[in-house]
Amino acid sequence: MQSIVSRRKILIASLGAAAVGLTRTAQAAPANVPSIWDGKKMYDSFLKDGTGFSFPHKPNAPVAVVAFDTQCPDCMRLFTRIKPLLNDVDVIFYPISFMNIHSEPQGTTILMSKNPAKTFEEQHEHFKDPDFR
Repeated sequence: MQSIVSRRKILIASLGAAAVGLTRTAQAAPANVPSIWDGKKMYDSFLKDGTGFSFPHKPNAPVAVVAFDTQCPDCMRLFTRIKPLLNDVDVIFYPISFMNIHSEPQGTTILMSKNPAKTFEEQHEHFKDPDFR
């Protein structure tokens, strides 16, 4: 009986060690930002020359700039996560065309609509529908 308990303890300990090792290797490394990337310049150019839209927000709210692609799953997840902040922060969304041939016409449709924020929300709601994408 003693050897069975010891084997179980060894098995449990080794599984625990393996799980810790897996967790350590699964952690993402920080992103390597190219040295030529200039976030301030991009931010300033979007505000100066870009065509974007925002949701209704409190007056004098802090400003955030988000470049997004209508076909980008990460962009759609970002919108889901920042949606609760839209009343307190003036998030200006700038559609860009990067992912595929559908990005530009969808971004243009959003910007040309009478209510771009509402159109973007509709696009976001239907994003997981393959026929809509």
